[in-house]
Amino acid sequence: DGCDDVRMKQANLGFDLTTKRTRKRQFLDEMNRVVPWAKLVKLVTPHAPGGKRGRPPFAVETMLRIHLMQQWFTLSDPAMEEALHDVPLVREVQAIHAQMRQSYGSRRISQEMKRRGHAVGRERARRLMREGGVQARVRRTHRYVKRTQASAIAQNRLDRAFTVTVPNRFWAGDVTYIWTQQGWMYLAVVIDLYSRRVVGWATSGSCDTFLVIGALQVALQTRRTEPGLMFHSDQGSNYASLTFQQFLKEHEIVPSMSRRGNCWDNAVVERFFCTLKGECIGEHAYRDHAEARADVLTYILMYYNQERLHSAARHMPPAEFEDLKVETA
Repeated sequence: DGCDDVRMKQANLGFDLTTKRTRKRQFLDEMNRVVPWAKLVKLVTPHAPGGKRGRPPFAVETMLRIHLMQQWFTLSDPAMEEALHDVPLVREVQAIHAQMRQSYGSRRISQEMKRRGHAVGRERARRLMREGGVQARVRRTHRYVKRTQASAIAQNRLDRAFTVTVPNRFWAGDVTYIWTQQGWMYLAVVIDLYSRRVVGWATSGSCDTFLVIGALQVALQTRRTEPGLMFHSDQGSNYASLTFQQFLKEHEIVPSMSRRGNCWDNAVVERFFCTLKGECIGEHAYRDHAEARADVLTYILMYYNQERLHSAARHMPPAEFEDLKVETA
């Protein structure tokens, strides 16, 4: 009868009914946590003796026998074998999702899995994300008004040539604002277009010339530059001020400015601010400037520069991409 068939399979597989109960319970709990039971039933039912689609095949009375059936079908059904093989991969995807601030979509999940030694393409990454209940947070979009008026202070010398082959030759900067209960805090950054690394930063309660000079000073102190370095920005009053232009001249930096109201001329920095607000700031209500500054700088220095994969850096973190340049030089 059915019981004899189960005992025969048990003997062939080497299971012991008296000692496998704990292991059986752990196995089922793990399977039910990572692989939905409905999917497991869909895979098992067509092969079970007398099983009917849409209903679990309770051909035996104990949960242990279900465990034996799962083990048996793993050996005979490629679909079941693949489902069980995906269990640790789903857990890895869930860990990446949590580590990367719930910001990675299927493309970056695939790249990160490959970096960790798993041959996972984008389609498989999408399936693993779906099975693990993982979904990247959706960012709000913003519409810009396109204009073409050039600056009278500096030409658009960069001209959207964002693909750069050497470090410390082309930088771009801009300012954004962050709300706190103390009032607005302004953040100025400088980004190296070669690696997309944030090399300069400054915060203040005022969006003035000293804010953007402070960010550029940090970049100059931490990077090795040569005369002729180009710095690109928008036409904001802080960048267009006589004080800032004089600062550029003293350090032999060539200015470049976007056309008025044309955010695409400075797309790299605009994209960084979009990522920052989507992955770090979000709807966070900071108590004061100190809390906001600590959170934002931790994100920039410890996560964005050191861990987050960037497509322009060959799907590596900016710092790792720069180290690769040094090793191959």
